[in-house]
Amino acid sequence: MINFNDDLFEVASKMFERKQAAARYHAVEPWAQDLWDQLRTSGFTTLGRDATVADHCALAKAVGAYAVALPLVDTGLARWAAEHAGLSVADEEIVVCAGLALGDDLVGSVDASGGMSITGHARRVPWASRADVLIAPVRIGDRVRWARLRRADVDFNESVNLASEPRDDLTITAVVPTEVADEAPRVKDVRARGALLRAASGVGAMEFALNASLTYAEQRTQFGRPLSGFQAVQHHLVMMAEAVASVSSAVDAAVFSPPEQRLMRVAAAKVIFGEQSAVLTRLAHQVHGAIGATEEHPLHTRTRRLWSWQDEFGTATQWAVELATQLVFATSPGAWPVLTPPLTVLASRDVGETVPW
Repeated sequence: MINFNDDLFEVASKMFERKQAAARYHAVEPWAQDLWDQLRTSGFTTLGRDATVADHCALAKAVGAYAVALPLVDTGLARWAAEHAGLSVADEEIVVCAGLALGDDLVGSVDASGGMSITGHARRVPWASRADVLIAPVRIGDRVRWARLRRADVDFNESVNLASEPRDDLTITAVVPTEVADEAPRVKDVRARGALLRAASGVGAMEFALNASLTYAEQRTQFGRPLSGFQAVQHHLVMMAEAVASVSSAVDAAVFSPPEQRLMRVAAAKVIFGEQSAVLTRLAHQVHGAIGATEEHPLHTRTRRLWSWQDEFGTATQWAVELATQLVFATSPGAWPVLTPPLTVLASRDVGETVPW
């Protein structure tokens, strides 16, 4: 596969590898402040609109490969959205997006003097408890605008996903935003970019799980020969390699797709990631047996993230519905003309992006 941005991936990987070696642990422990400071000094925490989606995916893949428990991916997504919307975020501030889960509803009301306040709920917000600033879409009548909120003004219940990463529920009651901007980018674009970044992180975690399984199958002997010598185990390893290759290819296709096909290919990538990561995690734990679930073994630090990331920014089922709407519409000539150039059939449809990725 293409490594999105090889140089960026390698630099980030070396930083994460050194941190793991110093900590003598198989993942970057929750909130390693020294590593976050190093990432900030290196400029990784302030990547925004000037960085390409390939750059962001390179960092996301490294985060997945090394199980980094820091909001590097989510703050990059939020900065990209904030900068395109014209909302200010200081370099030292940790910013994340809220209100992107399906069913979230943040409503803005305007008083007689023109001041606005926001009320509503946002579920499973990544790293909200660690953030300084929240960027959220707010419904005002029939319009959607982006708002900048101080985390200190919001009530939240701390929670975590299966990988113990913060996923907090927010309650917003008559909070006055510090800034408001028009909806550019669209909420659907930010959610799609988040889904792509989760799939890119998944590629890193899946590659780690595959390599760990290959190594273990070579080293572990049973009945006088390595596990890799048994046909059933070989079949498992091949299926895992197929899963990694399919997700890698789907993410690559989305990253380097033309604007008019971006949402369609992101939807496909998230569907494939959801399906194939489920296959890989099951087979990886079958190859490892009980040892893969122990605290001392690194496998579970990646598989628990894969189980969590499958459903974040939309499940495979939800994105399958989105993909179907991109392929089947009233004037559609069929799937093949839609999927292949020339793309005139898509020119009049709301499938492109409102801001550059």
